[in-house]
Amino acid sequence: MSGASPSSPAARVEPPHRYAAFISYRHVEPDRRWARWLHRALEAYQVPRALGRARELPRRIGRVFRDEEELSASADLSAEIRSALEQSRFLVVVCSPRTPASVWVNREVELFRELGRHDRILALLVEGEPRDSFPRALCQIRRAIVDPAAGAVGERVEDVEPLAADVRPGAGRRSQIRRTAVLRLMAAILGVPYDDLRRREGERRARRLTALTAVVLGVALAMSALAIYARVQQSRAELSAHEAAVQRDLARDNAAEATRQGELAKAKEREAIDRLSRFYEAQGRQLLLDHYPIRALPLLAEAYQTAGTAMPAITALSAAPAAAPRLGLAINLGATLDTAVAIKPPPFTTPGTSWRRG
Repeated sequence: MSGASPSSPAARVEPPHRYAAFISYRHVEPDRRWARWLHRALEAYQVPRALGRARELPRRIGRVFRDEEELSASADLSAEIRSALEQSRFLVVVCSPRTPASVWVNREVELFRELGRHDRILALLVEGEPRDSFPRALCQIRRAIVDPAAGAVGERVEDVEPLAADVRPGAGRRSQIRRTAVLRLMAAILGVPYDDLRRREGERRARRLTALTAVVLGVALAMSALAIYARVQQSRAELSAHEAAVQRDLARDNAAEATRQGELAKAKEREAIDRLSRFYEAQGRQLLLDHYPIRALPLLAEAYQTAGTAMPAITALSAAPAAAPRLGLAINLGATLDTAVAIKPPPFTTPGTSWRRG
């Protein structure tokens, strides 16, 4: 490629351009799809910081122009397209076997050459071979020849080989092929050697990969720590639940034991009361049999009170001892005594004498 280098002082003194690049393509698929991809890739690309500091390059190249609609059939390009070409530093042509048939792509290349920017025309080869995919204006430069002596003006055609990035399917992954093509175009636009940009990009990708690996490892460690913590908490919860179940079983056993001990104490108490009641009743019966009803009544009353039952009706002697022979002594012991015991009164004595056994 002839002309001044993009990184030469003559190129740097040019006034600033509105667009870093102008994308020229035929408005058919898949060329349009490739143009959209290229537009996004160029505008989104970030120059490696080390390279940017070393060569005082911007972080991004800036805006990239891409028209959206097919131009109307006209001998000249529209004013908008012409203005965009004039304000663009580079021209990137999307090339496929369909491109040479486009009048508008060929005209855009010619106009860009007329601006004196022969060395800033790039190509992106998406399909086919270069000889079948490059438009005529991309491979030829027409130069005017003036012969002052003869007063004639002629034209000389020079064949050129444009700088092209290749994204055709080939060896390597598709992502790697596309990344390489972007780097080749960006190196030309930035005015830096491709190998330098590729090396810097490799270093940046290595740093990113290292950082990503560190992040992934950090996340993995954090997830492992969380998993261990969750497992420990789960084990603690299970242990607490087990201890609670043991405590509940122990409390239930203690309550059952307390109930059993209470029932046993009540049974012993009832047994003691029954023994005492039977003792009082036996004593009272014996006193009745021995004809001592007055002494027997308190014992029998104590026996029934101790047993917690009502004392049966007792028909005793009359208050007057003289009536005893006539009334006798009848004691009805009801359900407590097996049978009614008839007790004969002791012999009658004169007033002032005491009872005695007969």
